[in-house]
Amino acid sequence: MGLKRIYADKRWKALRLEAKRRDGFRCTQCGAAGQLEVHHRIRARQAPELAFDLANVTTLCRACHITETLAERGQLPNAARQAWQSLLQKEI
Repeated sequence: MGLKRIYADKRWKALRLEAKRRDGFRCTQCGAAGQLEVHHRIRARQAPELAFDLANVTTLCRACHITETLAERGQLPNAARQAWQSLLQKEI
């Protein structure tokens, strides 16, 4: 099942509401209550069989969702990555 089909599926709408209820309509990382999104812990592309599994999703505010997504893609700098890059630059 492709990503577009997952997010268009009626089960996704129901799962999103169930996840938000479970998480008290708050971001599970920062506690914010506005602009909530539901995030797959294991990406649907990697494990489509978990796309509709409540245990595989969490409620995040928009800012935390963006941060989490960038980190998963390796696009967000972190201390370990920066230390590694610094070490590589010293070797060159």
